[in-house]
Amino acid sequence: MKGKKMKKYFAVLASLAVLAVVFSMGCQPKEESEEPKAVAQAEPAAEQKEAPKEATPAEVKPAATEVKTEPVKVEVKQEPVTQPQPVAVKADVKEANIPELPVDINKPGVLVNVNGVNITQDELDEIIKPMLDARQEMNQPTSETLVDQYKSQVLDNLISELLIDQQYKANNITVTDQDVNDYVAKMLSAQDPPMPEEDFKKMIETQGGTYEQWKQMMRDGRLKMQKLMEVKFPEETKVSEEDAKKFYDENSRYFNKPERVRASHILVKAEKDDPNVTPEMRAAAKVKAEGLLKKVKDGADFAELAKANSDCPSKERGGDLGFFERNAMVQEFSDAAFKMQKGQISENVVETQFGYHIIMVTDRNEANVTGFDKAKVNIMDYLKTRKMQTLVPEFLKKIKDDAKIVYPPGSTIRAYQPATSTIRKPAVDLLKQPKPATAQPSTAKPDANKPAAGQK
Repeated sequence: MKGKKMKKYFAVLASLAVLAVVFSMGCQPKEESEEPKAVAQAEPAAEQKEAPKEATPAEVKPAATEVKTEPVKVEVKQEPVTQPQPVAVKADVKEANIPELPVDINKPGVLVNVNGVNITQDELDEIIKPMLDARQEMNQPTSETLVDQYKSQVLDNLISELLIDQQYKANNITVTDQDVNDYVAKMLSAQDPPMPEEDFKKMIETQGGTYEQWKQMMRDGRLKMQKLMEVKFPEETKVSEEDAKKFYDENSRYFNKPERVRASHILVKAEKDDPNVTPEMRAAAKVKAEGLLKKVKDGADFAELAKANSDCPSKERGGDLGFFERNAMVQEFSDAAFKMQKGQISENVVETQFGYHIIMVTDRNEANVTGFDKAKVNIMDYLKTRKMQTLVPEFLKKIKDDAKIVYPPGSTIRAYQPATSTIRKPAVDLLKQPKPATAQPSTAKPDANKPAAGQK
């Protein structure tokens, strides 16, 4: 995909979202709590979602990794055009006094002029086209109304991105490589236990991105926006140690860490509930699993055997399931894994409803409580993120209201505005692409409201 005109703004919102989940602080939110939600990645920017009643930090997870790396380039010619005159509109689409005509508003392909800079049809198309292509590949219907709604939302985000870029330049906001490296080091060292940078890199790669892309996104998004907010709202963005201690005391249950193990496995699938799996097939699966177990005990590389033989999606990671709690897996699997020590391989194949497993425990974390001194850095950053979740949309609405936004005469594409626009708000966020299904280990414990891992 060539188009990257919108990615810096997306990075701002997406990186705010990731900061709500990027700090573990040794917590596992319970079902009755709701994880804080940042502004949706592609939600119309001037619209602010209601803040959740209770915000809880969660485990480290990398953000989406598409990154805008080049600035918007607009060629402005100096031949003024005098006729016809467009109508200037503010962000609420109310008519205003007719301003002096921007120099190239009637240039072919111009959709809107924002503070003297054009946004063009080409910029819109290179974002819209892949979205429509994706819908076609998934055999999803595409109506003219739907396309118009896509265009409206995308144009609004292009305007937002341009205005944010102008604010960065006006306020001399820059983020250096050292800023990014310091941020990463602080984030990882504050984990309990501290997370090695190589483990974090691997976790990002399992989400389909690269570590360098993630760092670029943090540079252009979260860290740059934080610097801007601290310049514009120095008092509102402050978080004190007293604020962090209050949060810690009021949410102490989130800092009680249960026992966890990290394990890899090789699954030879033979589901008990599958009517197509005969007793003979299950017996053959067990024989195959026992043969693989013998190879492991004879010194074969576990990860390579998993990649070549496992029927679980985790085979792409050499069978690695990451850390999990006892109740996260079906009982037979958990009972076996939690009895094993680090580096130990299951004595026999383990039978579950999914088939036969060879298990290797690669790490253990005993139950413990994360103290305030260890959690403090992450809590303070987390609370600052929550403040930014409120400030960013308010600030964006203000700079839109103050901007000179001019559409060419006869323009049929207008940016979506939530309050007063005649453009109907879509029932769903059209720009949010469906997330690819996360590869769940075939050992996951069944849930009454959803199929067990490994089921269709």
